[in-house]
Amino acid sequence: MLLLVWATVGLTGDDALHAIRGFRAVLHGFTALESAEGFRLPLAQDESFRRLVAAYLDGVIP
Repeated sequence: MLLLVWATVGLTGDDALHAIRGFRAVLHGFTALESAEGFRLPLAQDESFRRLVAAYLDGVIP
């Protein structure tokens, strides 16, 4: 499924697999911090997550 999504933005083969692996790591790290109550600053976590995903996609999509 994710390979099809990445293909729509021009990522295929190993590039797509690396992108999936990286995105999984980003998601895991954010959710692990969230579960451990690691975000103690008075900022909206949803906005932090949105910015994190946007920054990742900006760096991965050609």
